[in-house]
Amino acid sequence: MTPGAAPRRGKVLVLGKDTRAFLAVIRSLGRRGLDVHVAWCDRRAPAARSRYVGTRHELPSPSPHDTRWRDGLLDLLAREDFDLVVPCSDPAILPLQGHTAAFAPFLGAIYLLDDHVFRIVFDKLESWALARSLGIPVARRVRVRSVDDLAPALASFAFPMVVKPRASFTMDRLGRKHHVRWARSPDELASLVQALLPWGDVAVEERVAGHGAGVEVLAHEGRVLAAFQHVRIHEPPSGGGSSYRRSSALDPALLGATQTYLAALRYTGVAMLEFRIDPAAGTWAFIEINARFWGSLPLAVAAGADFPWYLYQMWVQGRRQFPQGYRTGVYCRNLVNDVRWMTKSWRGRGDATSPRVPRRRILTDLLPLVTLREHSDTFVRDDPRPGFAELWEGARRLAATMRVRPWRRGRGAEAARQALGEARRVLFLCKGNIYRSPFAHHLAARLFPPGVQVASCGMHPETGRACPAEAVGVAAEMGVDLRDHRSRDLSAGLLREADVVFVFDEDNYRALRERHAWAMARVHFLGILGDQPGVGIRDPEGGGPAAVRDVYEAIRRSVTAAARCLPVAERRVPIAVRPPLGAAGAREQP
Repeated sequence: MTPGAAPRRGKVLVLGKDTRAFLAVIRSLGRRGLDVHVAWCDRRAPAARSRYVGTRHELPSPSPHDTRWRDGLLDLLAREDFDLVVPCSDPAILPLQGHTAAFAPFLGAIYLLDDHVFRIVFDKLESWALARSLGIPVARRVRVRSVDDLAPALASFAFPMVVKPRASFTMDRLGRKHHVRWARSPDELASLVQALLPWGDVAVEERVAGHGAGVEVLAHEGRVLAAFQHVRIHEPPSGGGSSYRRSSALDPALLGATQTYLAALRYTGVAMLEFRIDPAAGTWAFIEINARFWGSLPLAVAAGADFPWYLYQMWVQGRRQFPQGYRTGVYCRNLVNDVRWMTKSWRGRGDATSPRVPRRRILTDLLPLVTLREHSDTFVRDDPRPGFAELWEGARRLAATMRVRPWRRGRGAEAARQALGEARRVLFLCKGNIYRSPFAHHLAARLFPPGVQVASCGMHPETGRACPAEAVGVAAEMGVDLRDHRSRDLSAGLLREADVVFVFDEDNYRALRERHAWAMARVHFLGILGDQPGVGIRDPEGGGPAAVRDVYEAIRRSVTAAARCLPVAERRVPIAVRPPLGAAGAREQP
């Protein structure tokens, strides 16, 4: 360093886009004076609005179909000389972990796990097997390779059962998460398992009573350097991240299990081990390991366990001694997700998969929020913009599902009906073209007059994907065959040819407007023709067969209403004059 020159600021690259772990890492490192760069984060994402984001890089998103993402990231790493690169989510970690040879010159700066550790901890079957082999209490489970393997689970476990995929994400499906789901009946169990089997063996587990808890750690070669524990206050009954949590003292038994587990792996990095505790029975069980920064990270940081900063110090500066204390009794809430939890709990059916939480408790749990005696995942005093952006986004999504005023629905429906009256080509557009738009497309092909051509596509760049098994199964129940459908991406040519374009939700509408503003005059919400309270028809991905069935029923009503608007008379323009919608040779919009 030149005499008298200021010391160089540490420079980090954070990869992700969410408002929990990704945003918490940005804030933690930014508050320490580091120069924070981000990538693989859309400019509209709430986290991108953080004051601690110094530079946002536009890079192609990871894809199994091309190498542009890899080449772009390699070029960025060569230019910027980062001290640390932190991928914060599975879709950010998997591409790097799978291409370590290509990134070899930069592996000293990229936070990744050893390959043998990665193969265990990112596999829900292998990570459970390791815990069991170490004598750590685990939930009972059956490994399923085909639906014929379900007999032991049906004979041994009561409903609801927990159905787990082998991995939450796979490299060939980075845009779609494989969710953990609960099965309430033999038919639902078979359907959920069938939907997951194309991506590997499936675990069917006995439900463990109690509440969730997490032990979060920083470790080096299997030795725990810092630890923190939280308990879940509000959590989805059928699995998923919590929306309201409290820091608690470390439980010696859970900490001991965590130390044993990580020592067996010689684990280096951050992790959260998830447990379920049954106070009534005095028992607990290991559920899984999150071998990356976890969703409840904002609580740990708020309570004084600054794991992103700890990781930087360990990885970059070689530090091995860290603070052992933190504040207990600290509460942290994800407001948008907690509104969903409260709504579902208020309306709960009263069974294991949809418990009816006492309304007095729900109101009592709101008091710390009203009196400002808790922390927020996104709203913080020194960085308020991401919180407001997320709140606005949540309000917009909620508004799309709420009851539409009659005059507004009437105007929108009338515009759609008039457009259909002149239409000869109708295009259905959703996110991925594997759930909603294929069902609408193939149903419309049956219901629309023969002179009207229909097609479907998605905004997702991956093409050739089959519909998930749960979509195929539910569609078959309703007389629609999706077995041969394969996804395709939206093109300007498809839009140019279509007389009417139906989208399903606000996200579809906004994405289309951003890419093809010239076509918006022909775009309508399909749900405006139905009888549901809102105009949006949500994406059922991750909700299981029940969610798919609800969505397909809403689509059926809307497509049936659309069919009534179409002229039955002989078509005015012979099909031979205009090639089928989306056929080769169609002109592209400049």
